[in-house]
Amino acid sequence: MSFKKYAILLCLASIVCSCEKDEVDETPLISEATKIEHEACITKPLITANQTDLRSAVLSNYLWGTGQTIKVSVEGGTTAMQSKTKKCIMEWMEFANVFFYVTTPSDADIRITITTYSGSSGSGSSYLGTSVLNATDRSVKLKLGTYASDYELSRVILHELGHTLGFVHEHQAYSSQIPWNKEAVYQWAEQYYGLTREETDVNILDDMSVYGLKYIIKDPSSIMTYYIPGNLTDYKFSTGWNYKLSTGDKQIAGQAYPYKNTYRLCRTVRKCGKHFYCATSELLNNPYEDLWSGFEGYQCSILSTKESGTVPMYRYAHSNGDHFFTTNYNELGSGRLGYKSEGIIGYVYPSKVAGTMPLYRYVNTKTGEHFYTTNYSELGSGRYDFKPEGIACYVLPIVSVR
Repeated sequence: MSFKKYAILLCLASIVCSCEKDEVDETPLISEATKIEHEACITKPLITANQTDLRSAVLSNYLWGTGQTIKVSVEGGTTAMQSKTKKCIMEWMEFANVFFYVTTPSDADIRITITTYSGSSGSGSSYLGTSVLNATDRSVKLKLGTYASDYELSRVILHELGHTLGFVHEHQAYSSQIPWNKEAVYQWAEQYYGLTREETDVNILDDMSVYGLKYIIKDPSSIMTYYIPGNLTDYKFSTGWNYKLSTGDKQIAGQAYPYKNTYRLCRTVRKCGKHFYCATSELLNNPYEDLWSGFEGYQCSILSTKESGTVPMYRYAHSNGDHFFTTNYNELGSGRLGYKSEGIIGYVYPSKVAGTMPLYRYVNTKTGEHFYTTNYSELGSGRYDFKPEGIACYVLPIVSVR
């Protein structure tokens, strides 16, 4: 099958520091995944599709490499739309072990271009997985309404990014089993999306199962599920709208691009000037309302489960906003000196082993803030009132695959 531009056409509806050792809590501090709640679909289908017929699927020939860095640019639209796009990129990276690196358009593998219009919904188009590398423009195009809700923006952006990872339209894993009224589909697609019959076949009607689909998961709430109104099947089959990554989407992303037992550690700076380090999901859930605006990228990967040779990394929070990490529980125990224990954030190596790198620890001599970095050149032997405290531990590279 020849993949030209894979148009993903979406909803255009209008509504749219030494002390006695305390008892150690060995419960890892691993946050739950991002949750976006929504009461109901915009349109309730007249006839609900049987769950056994609903699948998410990946077209294996168009997968990126596990742990691969994919350079992406985001341009156009409003500042809020660009920020939302970057958040959606991070949502997929929480479950799919690829590293989307935001760069300039001229250096990008994928160029995300946002245009706006006066409306409350959105649409988009993209290339499927690695096929974008063969395209002249290498673009993902998003057309977003200036009045679109956060849910609607999530729906459109997450869906398009799913395609860039090689995910096909959910229903196209079994399209031949759907009792289409093809003429009704052609008329509907032309009226609402301006699609030709050939484009309608590629985006809606073609059954993709013959092209090597893998990692198929039954999932009626997949973000990749296409909206199918009942009249396109003479009311024998229909699907509704989805606005977030489903459990199945997360599972299939993890199967296609496995992390195994690692996750990335983010770094952000709060408005109070203190740095904070956390899992992607914790940042996205935003327990502190000012976290996202100060996002400074990823520091490293750490283990989410204990392995031979690793030790827990404990995290503490101070009332002044400082966050402190240590592998020596005796430094602060269950909490002292103004610090409250937040548990184990993950597992790291106390000494260097093959494939690891040092995580340097500094303390500000004026403010008491602690700072961590894998890039020694950031502060070196000390600057900006920061004094080195040595190597906190050894961690894994951002794109580590174990």
